[in-house]
Amino acid sequence: MTMNSKIRIETHITDIIIFDIVGYSYLSDEDQYITIYLINQKLKEFLNILYGQSFLEVEEVILGFVPTGDGAYIVLNHKVAGYGLLLAISLRTSLLQLQNQSNKLFSGLRTAIHFGIASPIEDITGNRNFVGGGLNDCARLLSVEKSIIEKQPFLKDDNYLIISSSALHQFEQKYSGKSIDDFLNTIQLKIGDEIKFHDKHKKEHKAHFLESGRYVAITPPKPIDLKQRFTDIAQEYKKEKT
Repeated sequence: MTMNSKIRIETHITDIIIFDIVGYSYLSDEDQYITIYLINQKLKEFLNILYGQSFLEVEEVILGFVPTGDGAYIVLNHKVAGYGLLLAISLRTSLLQLQNQSNKLFSGLRTAIHFGIASPIEDITGNRNFVGGGLNDCARLLSVEKSIIEKQPFLKDDNYLIISSSALHQFEQKYSGKSIDDFLNTIQLKIGDEIKFHDKHKKEHKAHFLESGRYVAITPPKPIDLKQRFTDIAQEYKKEKT
């Protein structure tokens, strides 16, 4: 096949999450190994819980998992695009539990969510991988200047969440209405004002910082039940409060 041959490229426009372990490169070789091993085990546990509670196969929610060395990308199924914000919050909860259990082996977890293009590709080892501008733009969100982070009044520590404006738009399209707003209030979701910054390639990014309760875990509903699932949760919470 020549370089000019037409190649059929499979593309998904969906939510992409990247998490980055703060201080990973400063760990000893042994501690790096232990950290990644524990995180892999925690992710397996998290995905098993996700399946058991939502009655969705893992691939109905997550198309791919791409290690980055000091973290990983998670590519969501386009059918649940919009859920990325909630999955990122839940994932952070799970990994922060690990951080406490491992005597703070790593110092924090930075997480970004973006809505963009991801294309599956088979790598040289025969494993499924993903490439695409959506992954690049997701990673760039973590390059936001420290001076911008420090101006956010509600961020507690290094375990911050940042979401692109495009991913936030998808979330708001899928999750809207008074009952859902009530539910989001119960998890103490805070969304900062839009910020704009340029990466090292001078490309502009628009994003928002997020914060929520640190013990929140939200399993995904089936796509056809998105609004009803969260309406039910909000109503159940109201009954418990009265």
